[in-house]
Amino acid sequence: KASRSEVDLAEAAGRSTNDRLLDAAQTHAQAAVRLHPGRAEGHIALARALRHRSLGAGVRDRARFAEPIRSEVLAALEADPRHPDALHALAMWHADMMRISGMSRRFAKSFLGADLFDSANWDEAQQLLEDAVRVDPTRIIHRLELAGIYADRRDKARARQMYMWIASAPLVDPNDDLYKRQAADRLARL
Repeated sequence: KASRSEVDLAEAAGRSTNDRLLDAAQTHAQAAVRLHPGRAEGHIALARALRHRSLGAGVRDRARFAEPIRSEVLAALEADPRHPDALHALAMWHADMMRISGMSRRFAKSFLGADLFDSANWDEAQQLLEDAVRVDPTRIIHRLELAGIYADRRDKARARQMYMWIASAPLVDPNDDLYKRQAADRLARL
């Protein structure tokens, strides 16, 4: 729970406190995995902390984080194959890898040995997030990220539909107000 909260805070915080929060989130998630290695929640929390650490990083750091993020998500899915946050995390792993430019992907594969980049694809990202929405239909973050994937895939109608749903959704999770603002901004730019 501490790791989840710290990542939520880091997501909403300024850059200066982000690293401290993500360090704490990673430490707490690693402790949860050690304490309960067969449960999904610790693995999801660790994958989420690592993902947020990699966002905005260069291709070298993205490649360095790709394997640990994927490994933690797969461990979570092994523990609970229908866990909506694990489905979401694996979907975002695929999307994050696909959003790296072609030139950077070639660099990572050639010089960093990041063969995992080849296993990422848009179809998996979309399917996994659609599954997360089916399992947990009221979570705004699932729909926000799914709308982003639809937009990346040039499916503006479905992206618009997701953004409109978000606009009328009730606030439930800690960063839902942030996600609603992001959805409104993305809808305006769509």
